[in-house]
Amino acid sequence: MKSKLMTAGLAAWFAFAITPAGAQISFIKHTLATIGKPLDVTVGDLNSDGHPDLATVSTTDGEVAWWESNGQGGYTKKQIRTGFDGGRTIRSGDIDGDSDIDLIAASINLKRIEWYENDGSQKFTIHVLDGNFRGAHTVQLYDLDRDGDMDILCSGWDNSAALSEMAWWENKGNQVFTKHVVSSSMDQAPFIDVADIDLDGDLDLIGSDEISGEIYWWENNGFQSFTEHLIDGQFTLAHTVLARDIDKDGDPDILAAAVSSGMMAWYENKGAGTFEKHAMENLGGAIWLDMADFDSDGDNDMVATGMSATQLVLYANNGRQGFTKSLITGGLTSGFALNITDLDQDGDQDVVAIGTNSNFLGWWENTSDRIALIQSPSWVAPGPVAGNFLVVNNDLGNIIATSGSEPVQGIVNPGYCQGITLVGNLLYACSGSALNVYRPETGISIASYRTDAQFLVGIAPAPSGMIYLSAPLDGKILGFNPITGLFQMVAEGLNYPGALMVDPVSGEILLLDGEEEITVKSINPANGSISIKQQTSIKAGGDIETDGVGNFYISSPSMNSIFVNTSGWSAPIMLYRTGLGGPWGMWFDKLTHDLVVVMNGGNRIERIPATASGTWDIPAARSSLMSVYPNPFTDRIRVCIPGGCRPGSVLKLVSPEGKVIQGQTRFCSELRSTDFVLDRKGQGILQPGIYYMIYTDESRTLTAPLIHIR
Repeated sequence: MKSKLMTAGLAAWFAFAITPAGAQISFIKHTLATIGKPLDVTVGDLNSDGHPDLATVSTTDGEVAWWESNGQGGYTKKQIRTGFDGGRTIRSGDIDGDSDIDLIAASINLKRIEWYENDGSQKFTIHVLDGNFRGAHTVQLYDLDRDGDMDILCSGWDNSAALSEMAWWENKGNQVFTKHVVSSSMDQAPFIDVADIDLDGDLDLIGSDEISGEIYWWENNGFQSFTEHLIDGQFTLAHTVLARDIDKDGDPDILAAAVSSGMMAWYENKGAGTFEKHAMENLGGAIWLDMADFDSDGDNDMVATGMSATQLVLYANNGRQGFTKSLITGGLTSGFALNITDLDQDGDQDVVAIGTNSNFLGWWENTSDRIALIQSPSWVAPGPVAGNFLVVNNDLGNIIATSGSEPVQGIVNPGYCQGITLVGNLLYACSGSALNVYRPETGISIASYRTDAQFLVGIAPAPSGMIYLSAPLDGKILGFNPITGLFQMVAEGLNYPGALMVDPVSGEILLLDGEEEITVKSINPANGSISIKQQTSIKAGGDIETDGVGNFYISSPSMNSIFVNTSGWSAPIMLYRTGLGGPWGMWFDKLTHDLVVVMNGGNRIERIPATASGTWDIPAARSSLMSVYPNPFTDRIRVCIPGGCRPGSVLKLVSPEGKVIQGQTRFCSELRSTDFVLDRKGQGILQPGIYYMIYTDESRTLTAPLIHIR
């Protein structure tokens, strides 16, 4: 729930209603239909109206059908065919490359794989992919050879004495497919899935053998030649295996369920093709285990169903892959398959499921209170999307992204986190003694760098590409080079260094030092020399930020106030705003000239206008603050020119040796435009290092350093 909040002297931006810490993941069950022994369900927008539709295969009458959504929770069944005896799985995707969604299904009894061509008006033409694939069980759609079209995969679950195959059909275009056998020595292979297991840039396979109780992965050499590797030889009656990055470390893990033995486990990808097994408790007739971030707290939870279980089972993640079991209300007997998707398009993940013997098709609406994500927020940084913010929650130990309106999205849940910053397209977070790096859109872990500090608190990027960190218990400031991954000592002998920032004009590190009361100190990053800017009576624990024109704002959560210095530290700090809800982390939004402030005691984020009138407004200094991003830069480098482009403009990318890597003359499309893009695509490979963007016109030269990481 959103509400506007107005207090004396404060223009509040937005506030969030908060529920108590530990709010549970919750669902509401919706029954859609009773159908004759369904065996699989898939989700896809089959009529291209923007609403997710469903498709099913069922045993009674061998029916293949799709269920048209009206966008309001209602579904109408559209029969595609009957007589598909033993239909086991169904998937959706654009098989013929005509931009609408087709379907493909496999039948064990008929030894048959069919695909259903959508003409765009939901009239389906039946095509036989393979009419003699023994025990055709699980079919999948992936662009396995990375040539731009959908290939088809299938596992063979044959209950005779004959061996089964794992195979894929290469899409040659024009509805022509060529079969390739991956393995012909499986006893009964109920499942196949696809992921880049070894992170070498091509797609590998995973699969199971139910008779032998084995789980495998097949390594792709880049040319679709596969080498078999055993993951587990003791997973009795192995059935469903799904490639999922449950720990968000950037590589695919494996979720597994064994239907007859009830065993479940997830296999942590340790790299180099090795896995660590994490066994879970048995679930009666366990047949499906999958994952999603159901509570949007930044970690992945799991949900499971079983043939002899009576309900869907939820496993809530504590952020460190510790799972708490609970039963999802509503009941589901003979659960056979489930599909996780945002069915009601409200920004969270729902569950679609079938019950085979109970003839059930329905879905569980996710009603978890995602607004409860903002609890005791401490630090804030701009997000990867304009208007979004990344926020650290002390109580929940996670990092979220929000624009101030729903949905709030969990990014990552490290369990403990202090300062954060966004440098280019990467999120850097202090977590204990480690500096962790994530992709801010997904929370996928990129790297973790361990320091010798007891723990890190403050973090601040510099235009040079360095990142500075404070270690309060050690009384020191560290510098981190994101190119080399190395730390260096910048300064030591401090009292209790907390929040810090880099002064954009002087280049000094400004620091709030002190455990009880704040002393503002400056550090020369070149030689580590420390000087006192001002001693204060401000209670410690907040943040420091500048508006870039000589005004420095300091927050104090324990004093419920924000203070300001407008004199270049030559005059005392003054009270700026009071009566706040525990202001902590701050970020200055130069577009709106506001301070974005997290209220630690108020469980909200507010915009406070930065209207202090300082005497240190230096136009010459401000005119040099050209910004370049992403930084570390990618192929497309965006450049912001303060004051706008002027006649005679030249933009150059220059190496440290002064060599012009790329230049653009008179690039302004119109005078006084401020933002431009220099496209590096097709310009050749650059070595990692520091580069410079230089802008010149008839009256000025602006320079900004930027870093390149391969």
